[in-house]
Amino acid sequence: MKIFAHRGITSHHPGNSLPAINKALLEGYGVEVDMRSTKDGYFILCHDRIISGINGGYLDVSKTDLTTWTPLQRPADMEQVLTQGLKMCCHY
Repeated sequence: MKIFAHRGITSHHPGNSLPAINKALLEGYGVEVDMRSTKDGYFILCHDRIISGINGGYLDVSKTDLTTWTPLQRPADMEQVLTQGLKMCCHY
């Protein structure tokens, strides 16, 4: 039986982040992540449809263009994680 880490290993890293995914893979777990599509067609790793930004605002991922988000509104590497995370998984 294979054990999967939902959103990676999140004890020391944010869920759906590259470090969380990498930690799970290095420890021999499978990884299950959450993917959402933005209004302008970007696919990102994001658990919730509605996310809160650092500035206290809220964004509905499916109704928002990723290109309009400021760095304070989006998690650090959100738009890069999907591609890089999938590449990581292919190596294990």
